[in-house]
Amino acid sequence: LASLGALGELEVTPAARAPVAGLRDIAGQTLYLVDKEDAAQSSLRMAHPSIPYDALGDHYLASLMNFNLGGTFDSRINLNLREDKGYTYGISSGFRAGPELGSFRVSSEVNKEATADAITEVLAELRNFRDDGMTEDEFRYLQNAIGQRDALRFETPGAKLGLVAQILRYDLPLNYREQQTALLRETGRETLNALAGRMLDPENMAIVVVGDVPSIRPPLEALGIPIRLLDAEGNAIPPGE
Repeated sequence: LASLGALGELEVTPAARAPVAGLRDIAGQTLYLVDKEDAAQSSLRMAHPSIPYDALGDHYLASLMNFNLGGTFDSRINLNLREDKGYTYGISSGFRAGPELGSFRVSSEVNKEATADAITEVLAELRNFRDDGMTEDEFRYLQNAIGQRDALRFETPGAKLGLVAQILRYDLPLNYREQQTALLRETGRETLNALAGRMLDPENMAIVVVGDVPSIRPPLEALGIPIRLLDAEGNAIPPGE
């Protein structure tokens, strides 16, 4: 330190993390429209705030709960909107989170003629899953599918590196994956269904649609959800413009 001169006498204080702005609460449903002229499809996103990342708590359990709702090809929303209705090539839902913030999101690209119907179907699926939960057959499928998936999840060097990065970022125990496997095995269907009742909130969602507004707006207005127009940068467009 002596060779550093005055620099060696500087007092060092721990770095402080800057505060993170929280997500605004969402009261009711709002439909945000962004015009993309002559688009053949509508880009659909539906979301509401949720909990931060927790590898061994409710966030992990929420990922299990969501599996049958929108976390796999055989999920309810994908079977409904893709296989049954033909509105989309694929749709998914999930809980996304970081250390401070989290959200629940539904994402899809849908045929523009089916934009309003797709929103109606997604909201209905969310309500049904929140109110009634998964069936016993769905629960057994969840346990088997995730167990088999996770057994091969870290076979490649890149996957192993991602695992180490996750452990370091969130200060996780080295065996947290084994602990998650135990949670998968020990958590009952009733617990996951109760979590769906608490964490799915279709009545309070932001719904964003990017598409050909002149053709998709009339059916969207019929949904009775307040509509706000945005430009491509996300800025509000005043009524009448």
